[in-house]
Amino acid sequence: MDFTGYSPELIRAFHILNKAPEHVRRKVLEEFLLRVMAMAKTPIP
Repeated sequence: MDFTGYSPELIRAFHILNKAPEHVRRKVLEEFLLRVMAMAKTPIP
C-alpha cells in the first residue's frame, strides 16, 4: 500500500486499525463513513 501524500496521523491510525479486531474495525469504518457523508452533505442511502 502506498502512503505518499497522507498525514502521519492517518497512517498511524491505519496501522492501529489494522491490528484491531474485526468488530472494532467495522465500527470505526462505519463512524468514519458517516462523518465523511455528513461533511459532503450527501444523503445516506
